Amino acid sequence: MVAFANAVAREVTRTHPGRNVAFDAYLETLDPPPDMRCESNVVVLADSANCMFHSYTDTRSPLARDARLRLEGW
Repeated sequence: MVAFANAVAREVTRTHPGRNVAFDAYLETLDPPPDMRCESNVVVLADSANCMFHSYTDTRSPLARDARLRLEGW
């Protein structure tokens, strides 16, 4: 997914400077790959396993903590 998003992002940079590419990370793509980085204009939405009752910074919720760490990883 990251390789595809990066390829699209490079083309978007060439044809539409200043624009971003976004993809929704979920299931197998939820955790960031250890060996790849996103292009600077790739935005990753990795919020599908967040707690719907607590904010990311709420320490009472393990789901919120996990979602925050996942987003920080991206």
